[in-house]
Amino acid sequence: MPNAQDFFQKLDYKTTDYINQEFSDCKDAASHDAQVFLNAMRTDLTNWTTLYFRGDMEEYEMEGLLRSNIQSFRTLEMAEVGVTALRQKHFVQAYIGLILDTAARMV
Repeated sequence: MPNAQDFFQKLDYKTTDYINQEFSDCKDAASHDAQVFLNAMRTDLTNWTTLYFRGDMEEYEMEGLLRSNIQSFRTLEMAEVGVTALRQKHFVQAYIGLILDTAARMV
């Protein structure tokens, strides 16, 4: 069974790849904002992915939990370097997608 540590390692790799492709003009700020969110959600994500990997949680349930916590995802560094609000919103949505995709590919 996959574990949370493996999940976070894979997510880190996918996040770096995504940021390098889509946000190369502000990758330091995007990386910082993603890390702040991940640190704030680490305990919850560890619990949710453990439940998901065991089959005790469905993907749609994890997605609902992530989306309900979207207000805690602040793109402060990106805003400081002048990234538009629309691009910030796209980044948040895409990052949630990366989290879900990473977990789904591990089961």
